Amino acid sequence: MDHGEKYIADGGYRDGGRFGLTPTGYNNYQEQLFAMIRARHETINSRIKSWGALGRTFRHSLDLHGQVFRSIANIVQVTMEEETAPFQVQY
Repeated sequence: MDHGEKYIADGGYRDGGRFGLTPTGYNNYQEQLFAMIRARHETINSRIKSWGALGRTFRHSLDLHGQVFRSIANIVQVTMEEETAPFQVQY
C-alpha cells in the first residue's frame, strides 16, 4: 500500500483506524460503497478458498507454501480475466 493508504475491512480487522477503515453499517453513501467493495473482495476470497488450501493443514515443506498460494492466486486471477470477472463497483 502507498503511504497514507488504508485498507477496507470488516470488524474482524480492527486496528483503531491506524491502517484500516472498518465502516459500521450503511449510514451514508461512503459506507454503502465500502460494503460493496468488501463484498466484491469476499467473492474473490471465496474463489481462493474453493481450492481448499486455506482450510487444511499444509503437509508439505514450508518452502513450498508461498509457491502453492501464489499458484492458486494466479489461477484465480487468470480465471477472472478470461472467464468470470467479479462484479464492478464504480467509485
